[in-house]
Amino acid sequence: MCNYLKPWQSVGTSAHPSLETIAVLKPDLIIADSARHAGIYCQLSSIAHTLMLKSRNETHEQDLQSAAVIGTVLGKNTEMQQHLALHRQQMQQFASQLPKGLKVVFGT
Repeated sequence: MCNYLKPWQSVGTSAHPSLETIAVLKPDLIIADSARHAGIYCQLSSIAHTLMLKSRNETHEQDLQSAAVIGTVLGKNTEMQQHLALHRQQMQQFASQLPKGLKVVFGT
């Protein structure tokens, strides 16, 4: 676990988040999966502002677009765009090291 995520509090699993635990933490914003958490959107939004984004079965580019949305919502658009530009640059560097024609799949 990265140091910048500490301290943190588990709120259950992605499939089964604990609404009670989330409520106790009094978050300012909840970021939820638009497919997985659609059924509990009303409960989540009664706890805090809730941003629904696709995270399951999304492409890498869709994941980067979601990150950009999060940066905007948090008022950190410039920082997020810098981070995304660095990420794209690093991915290009990785790709340049692979043999031509090789297809690679990665997961997050």
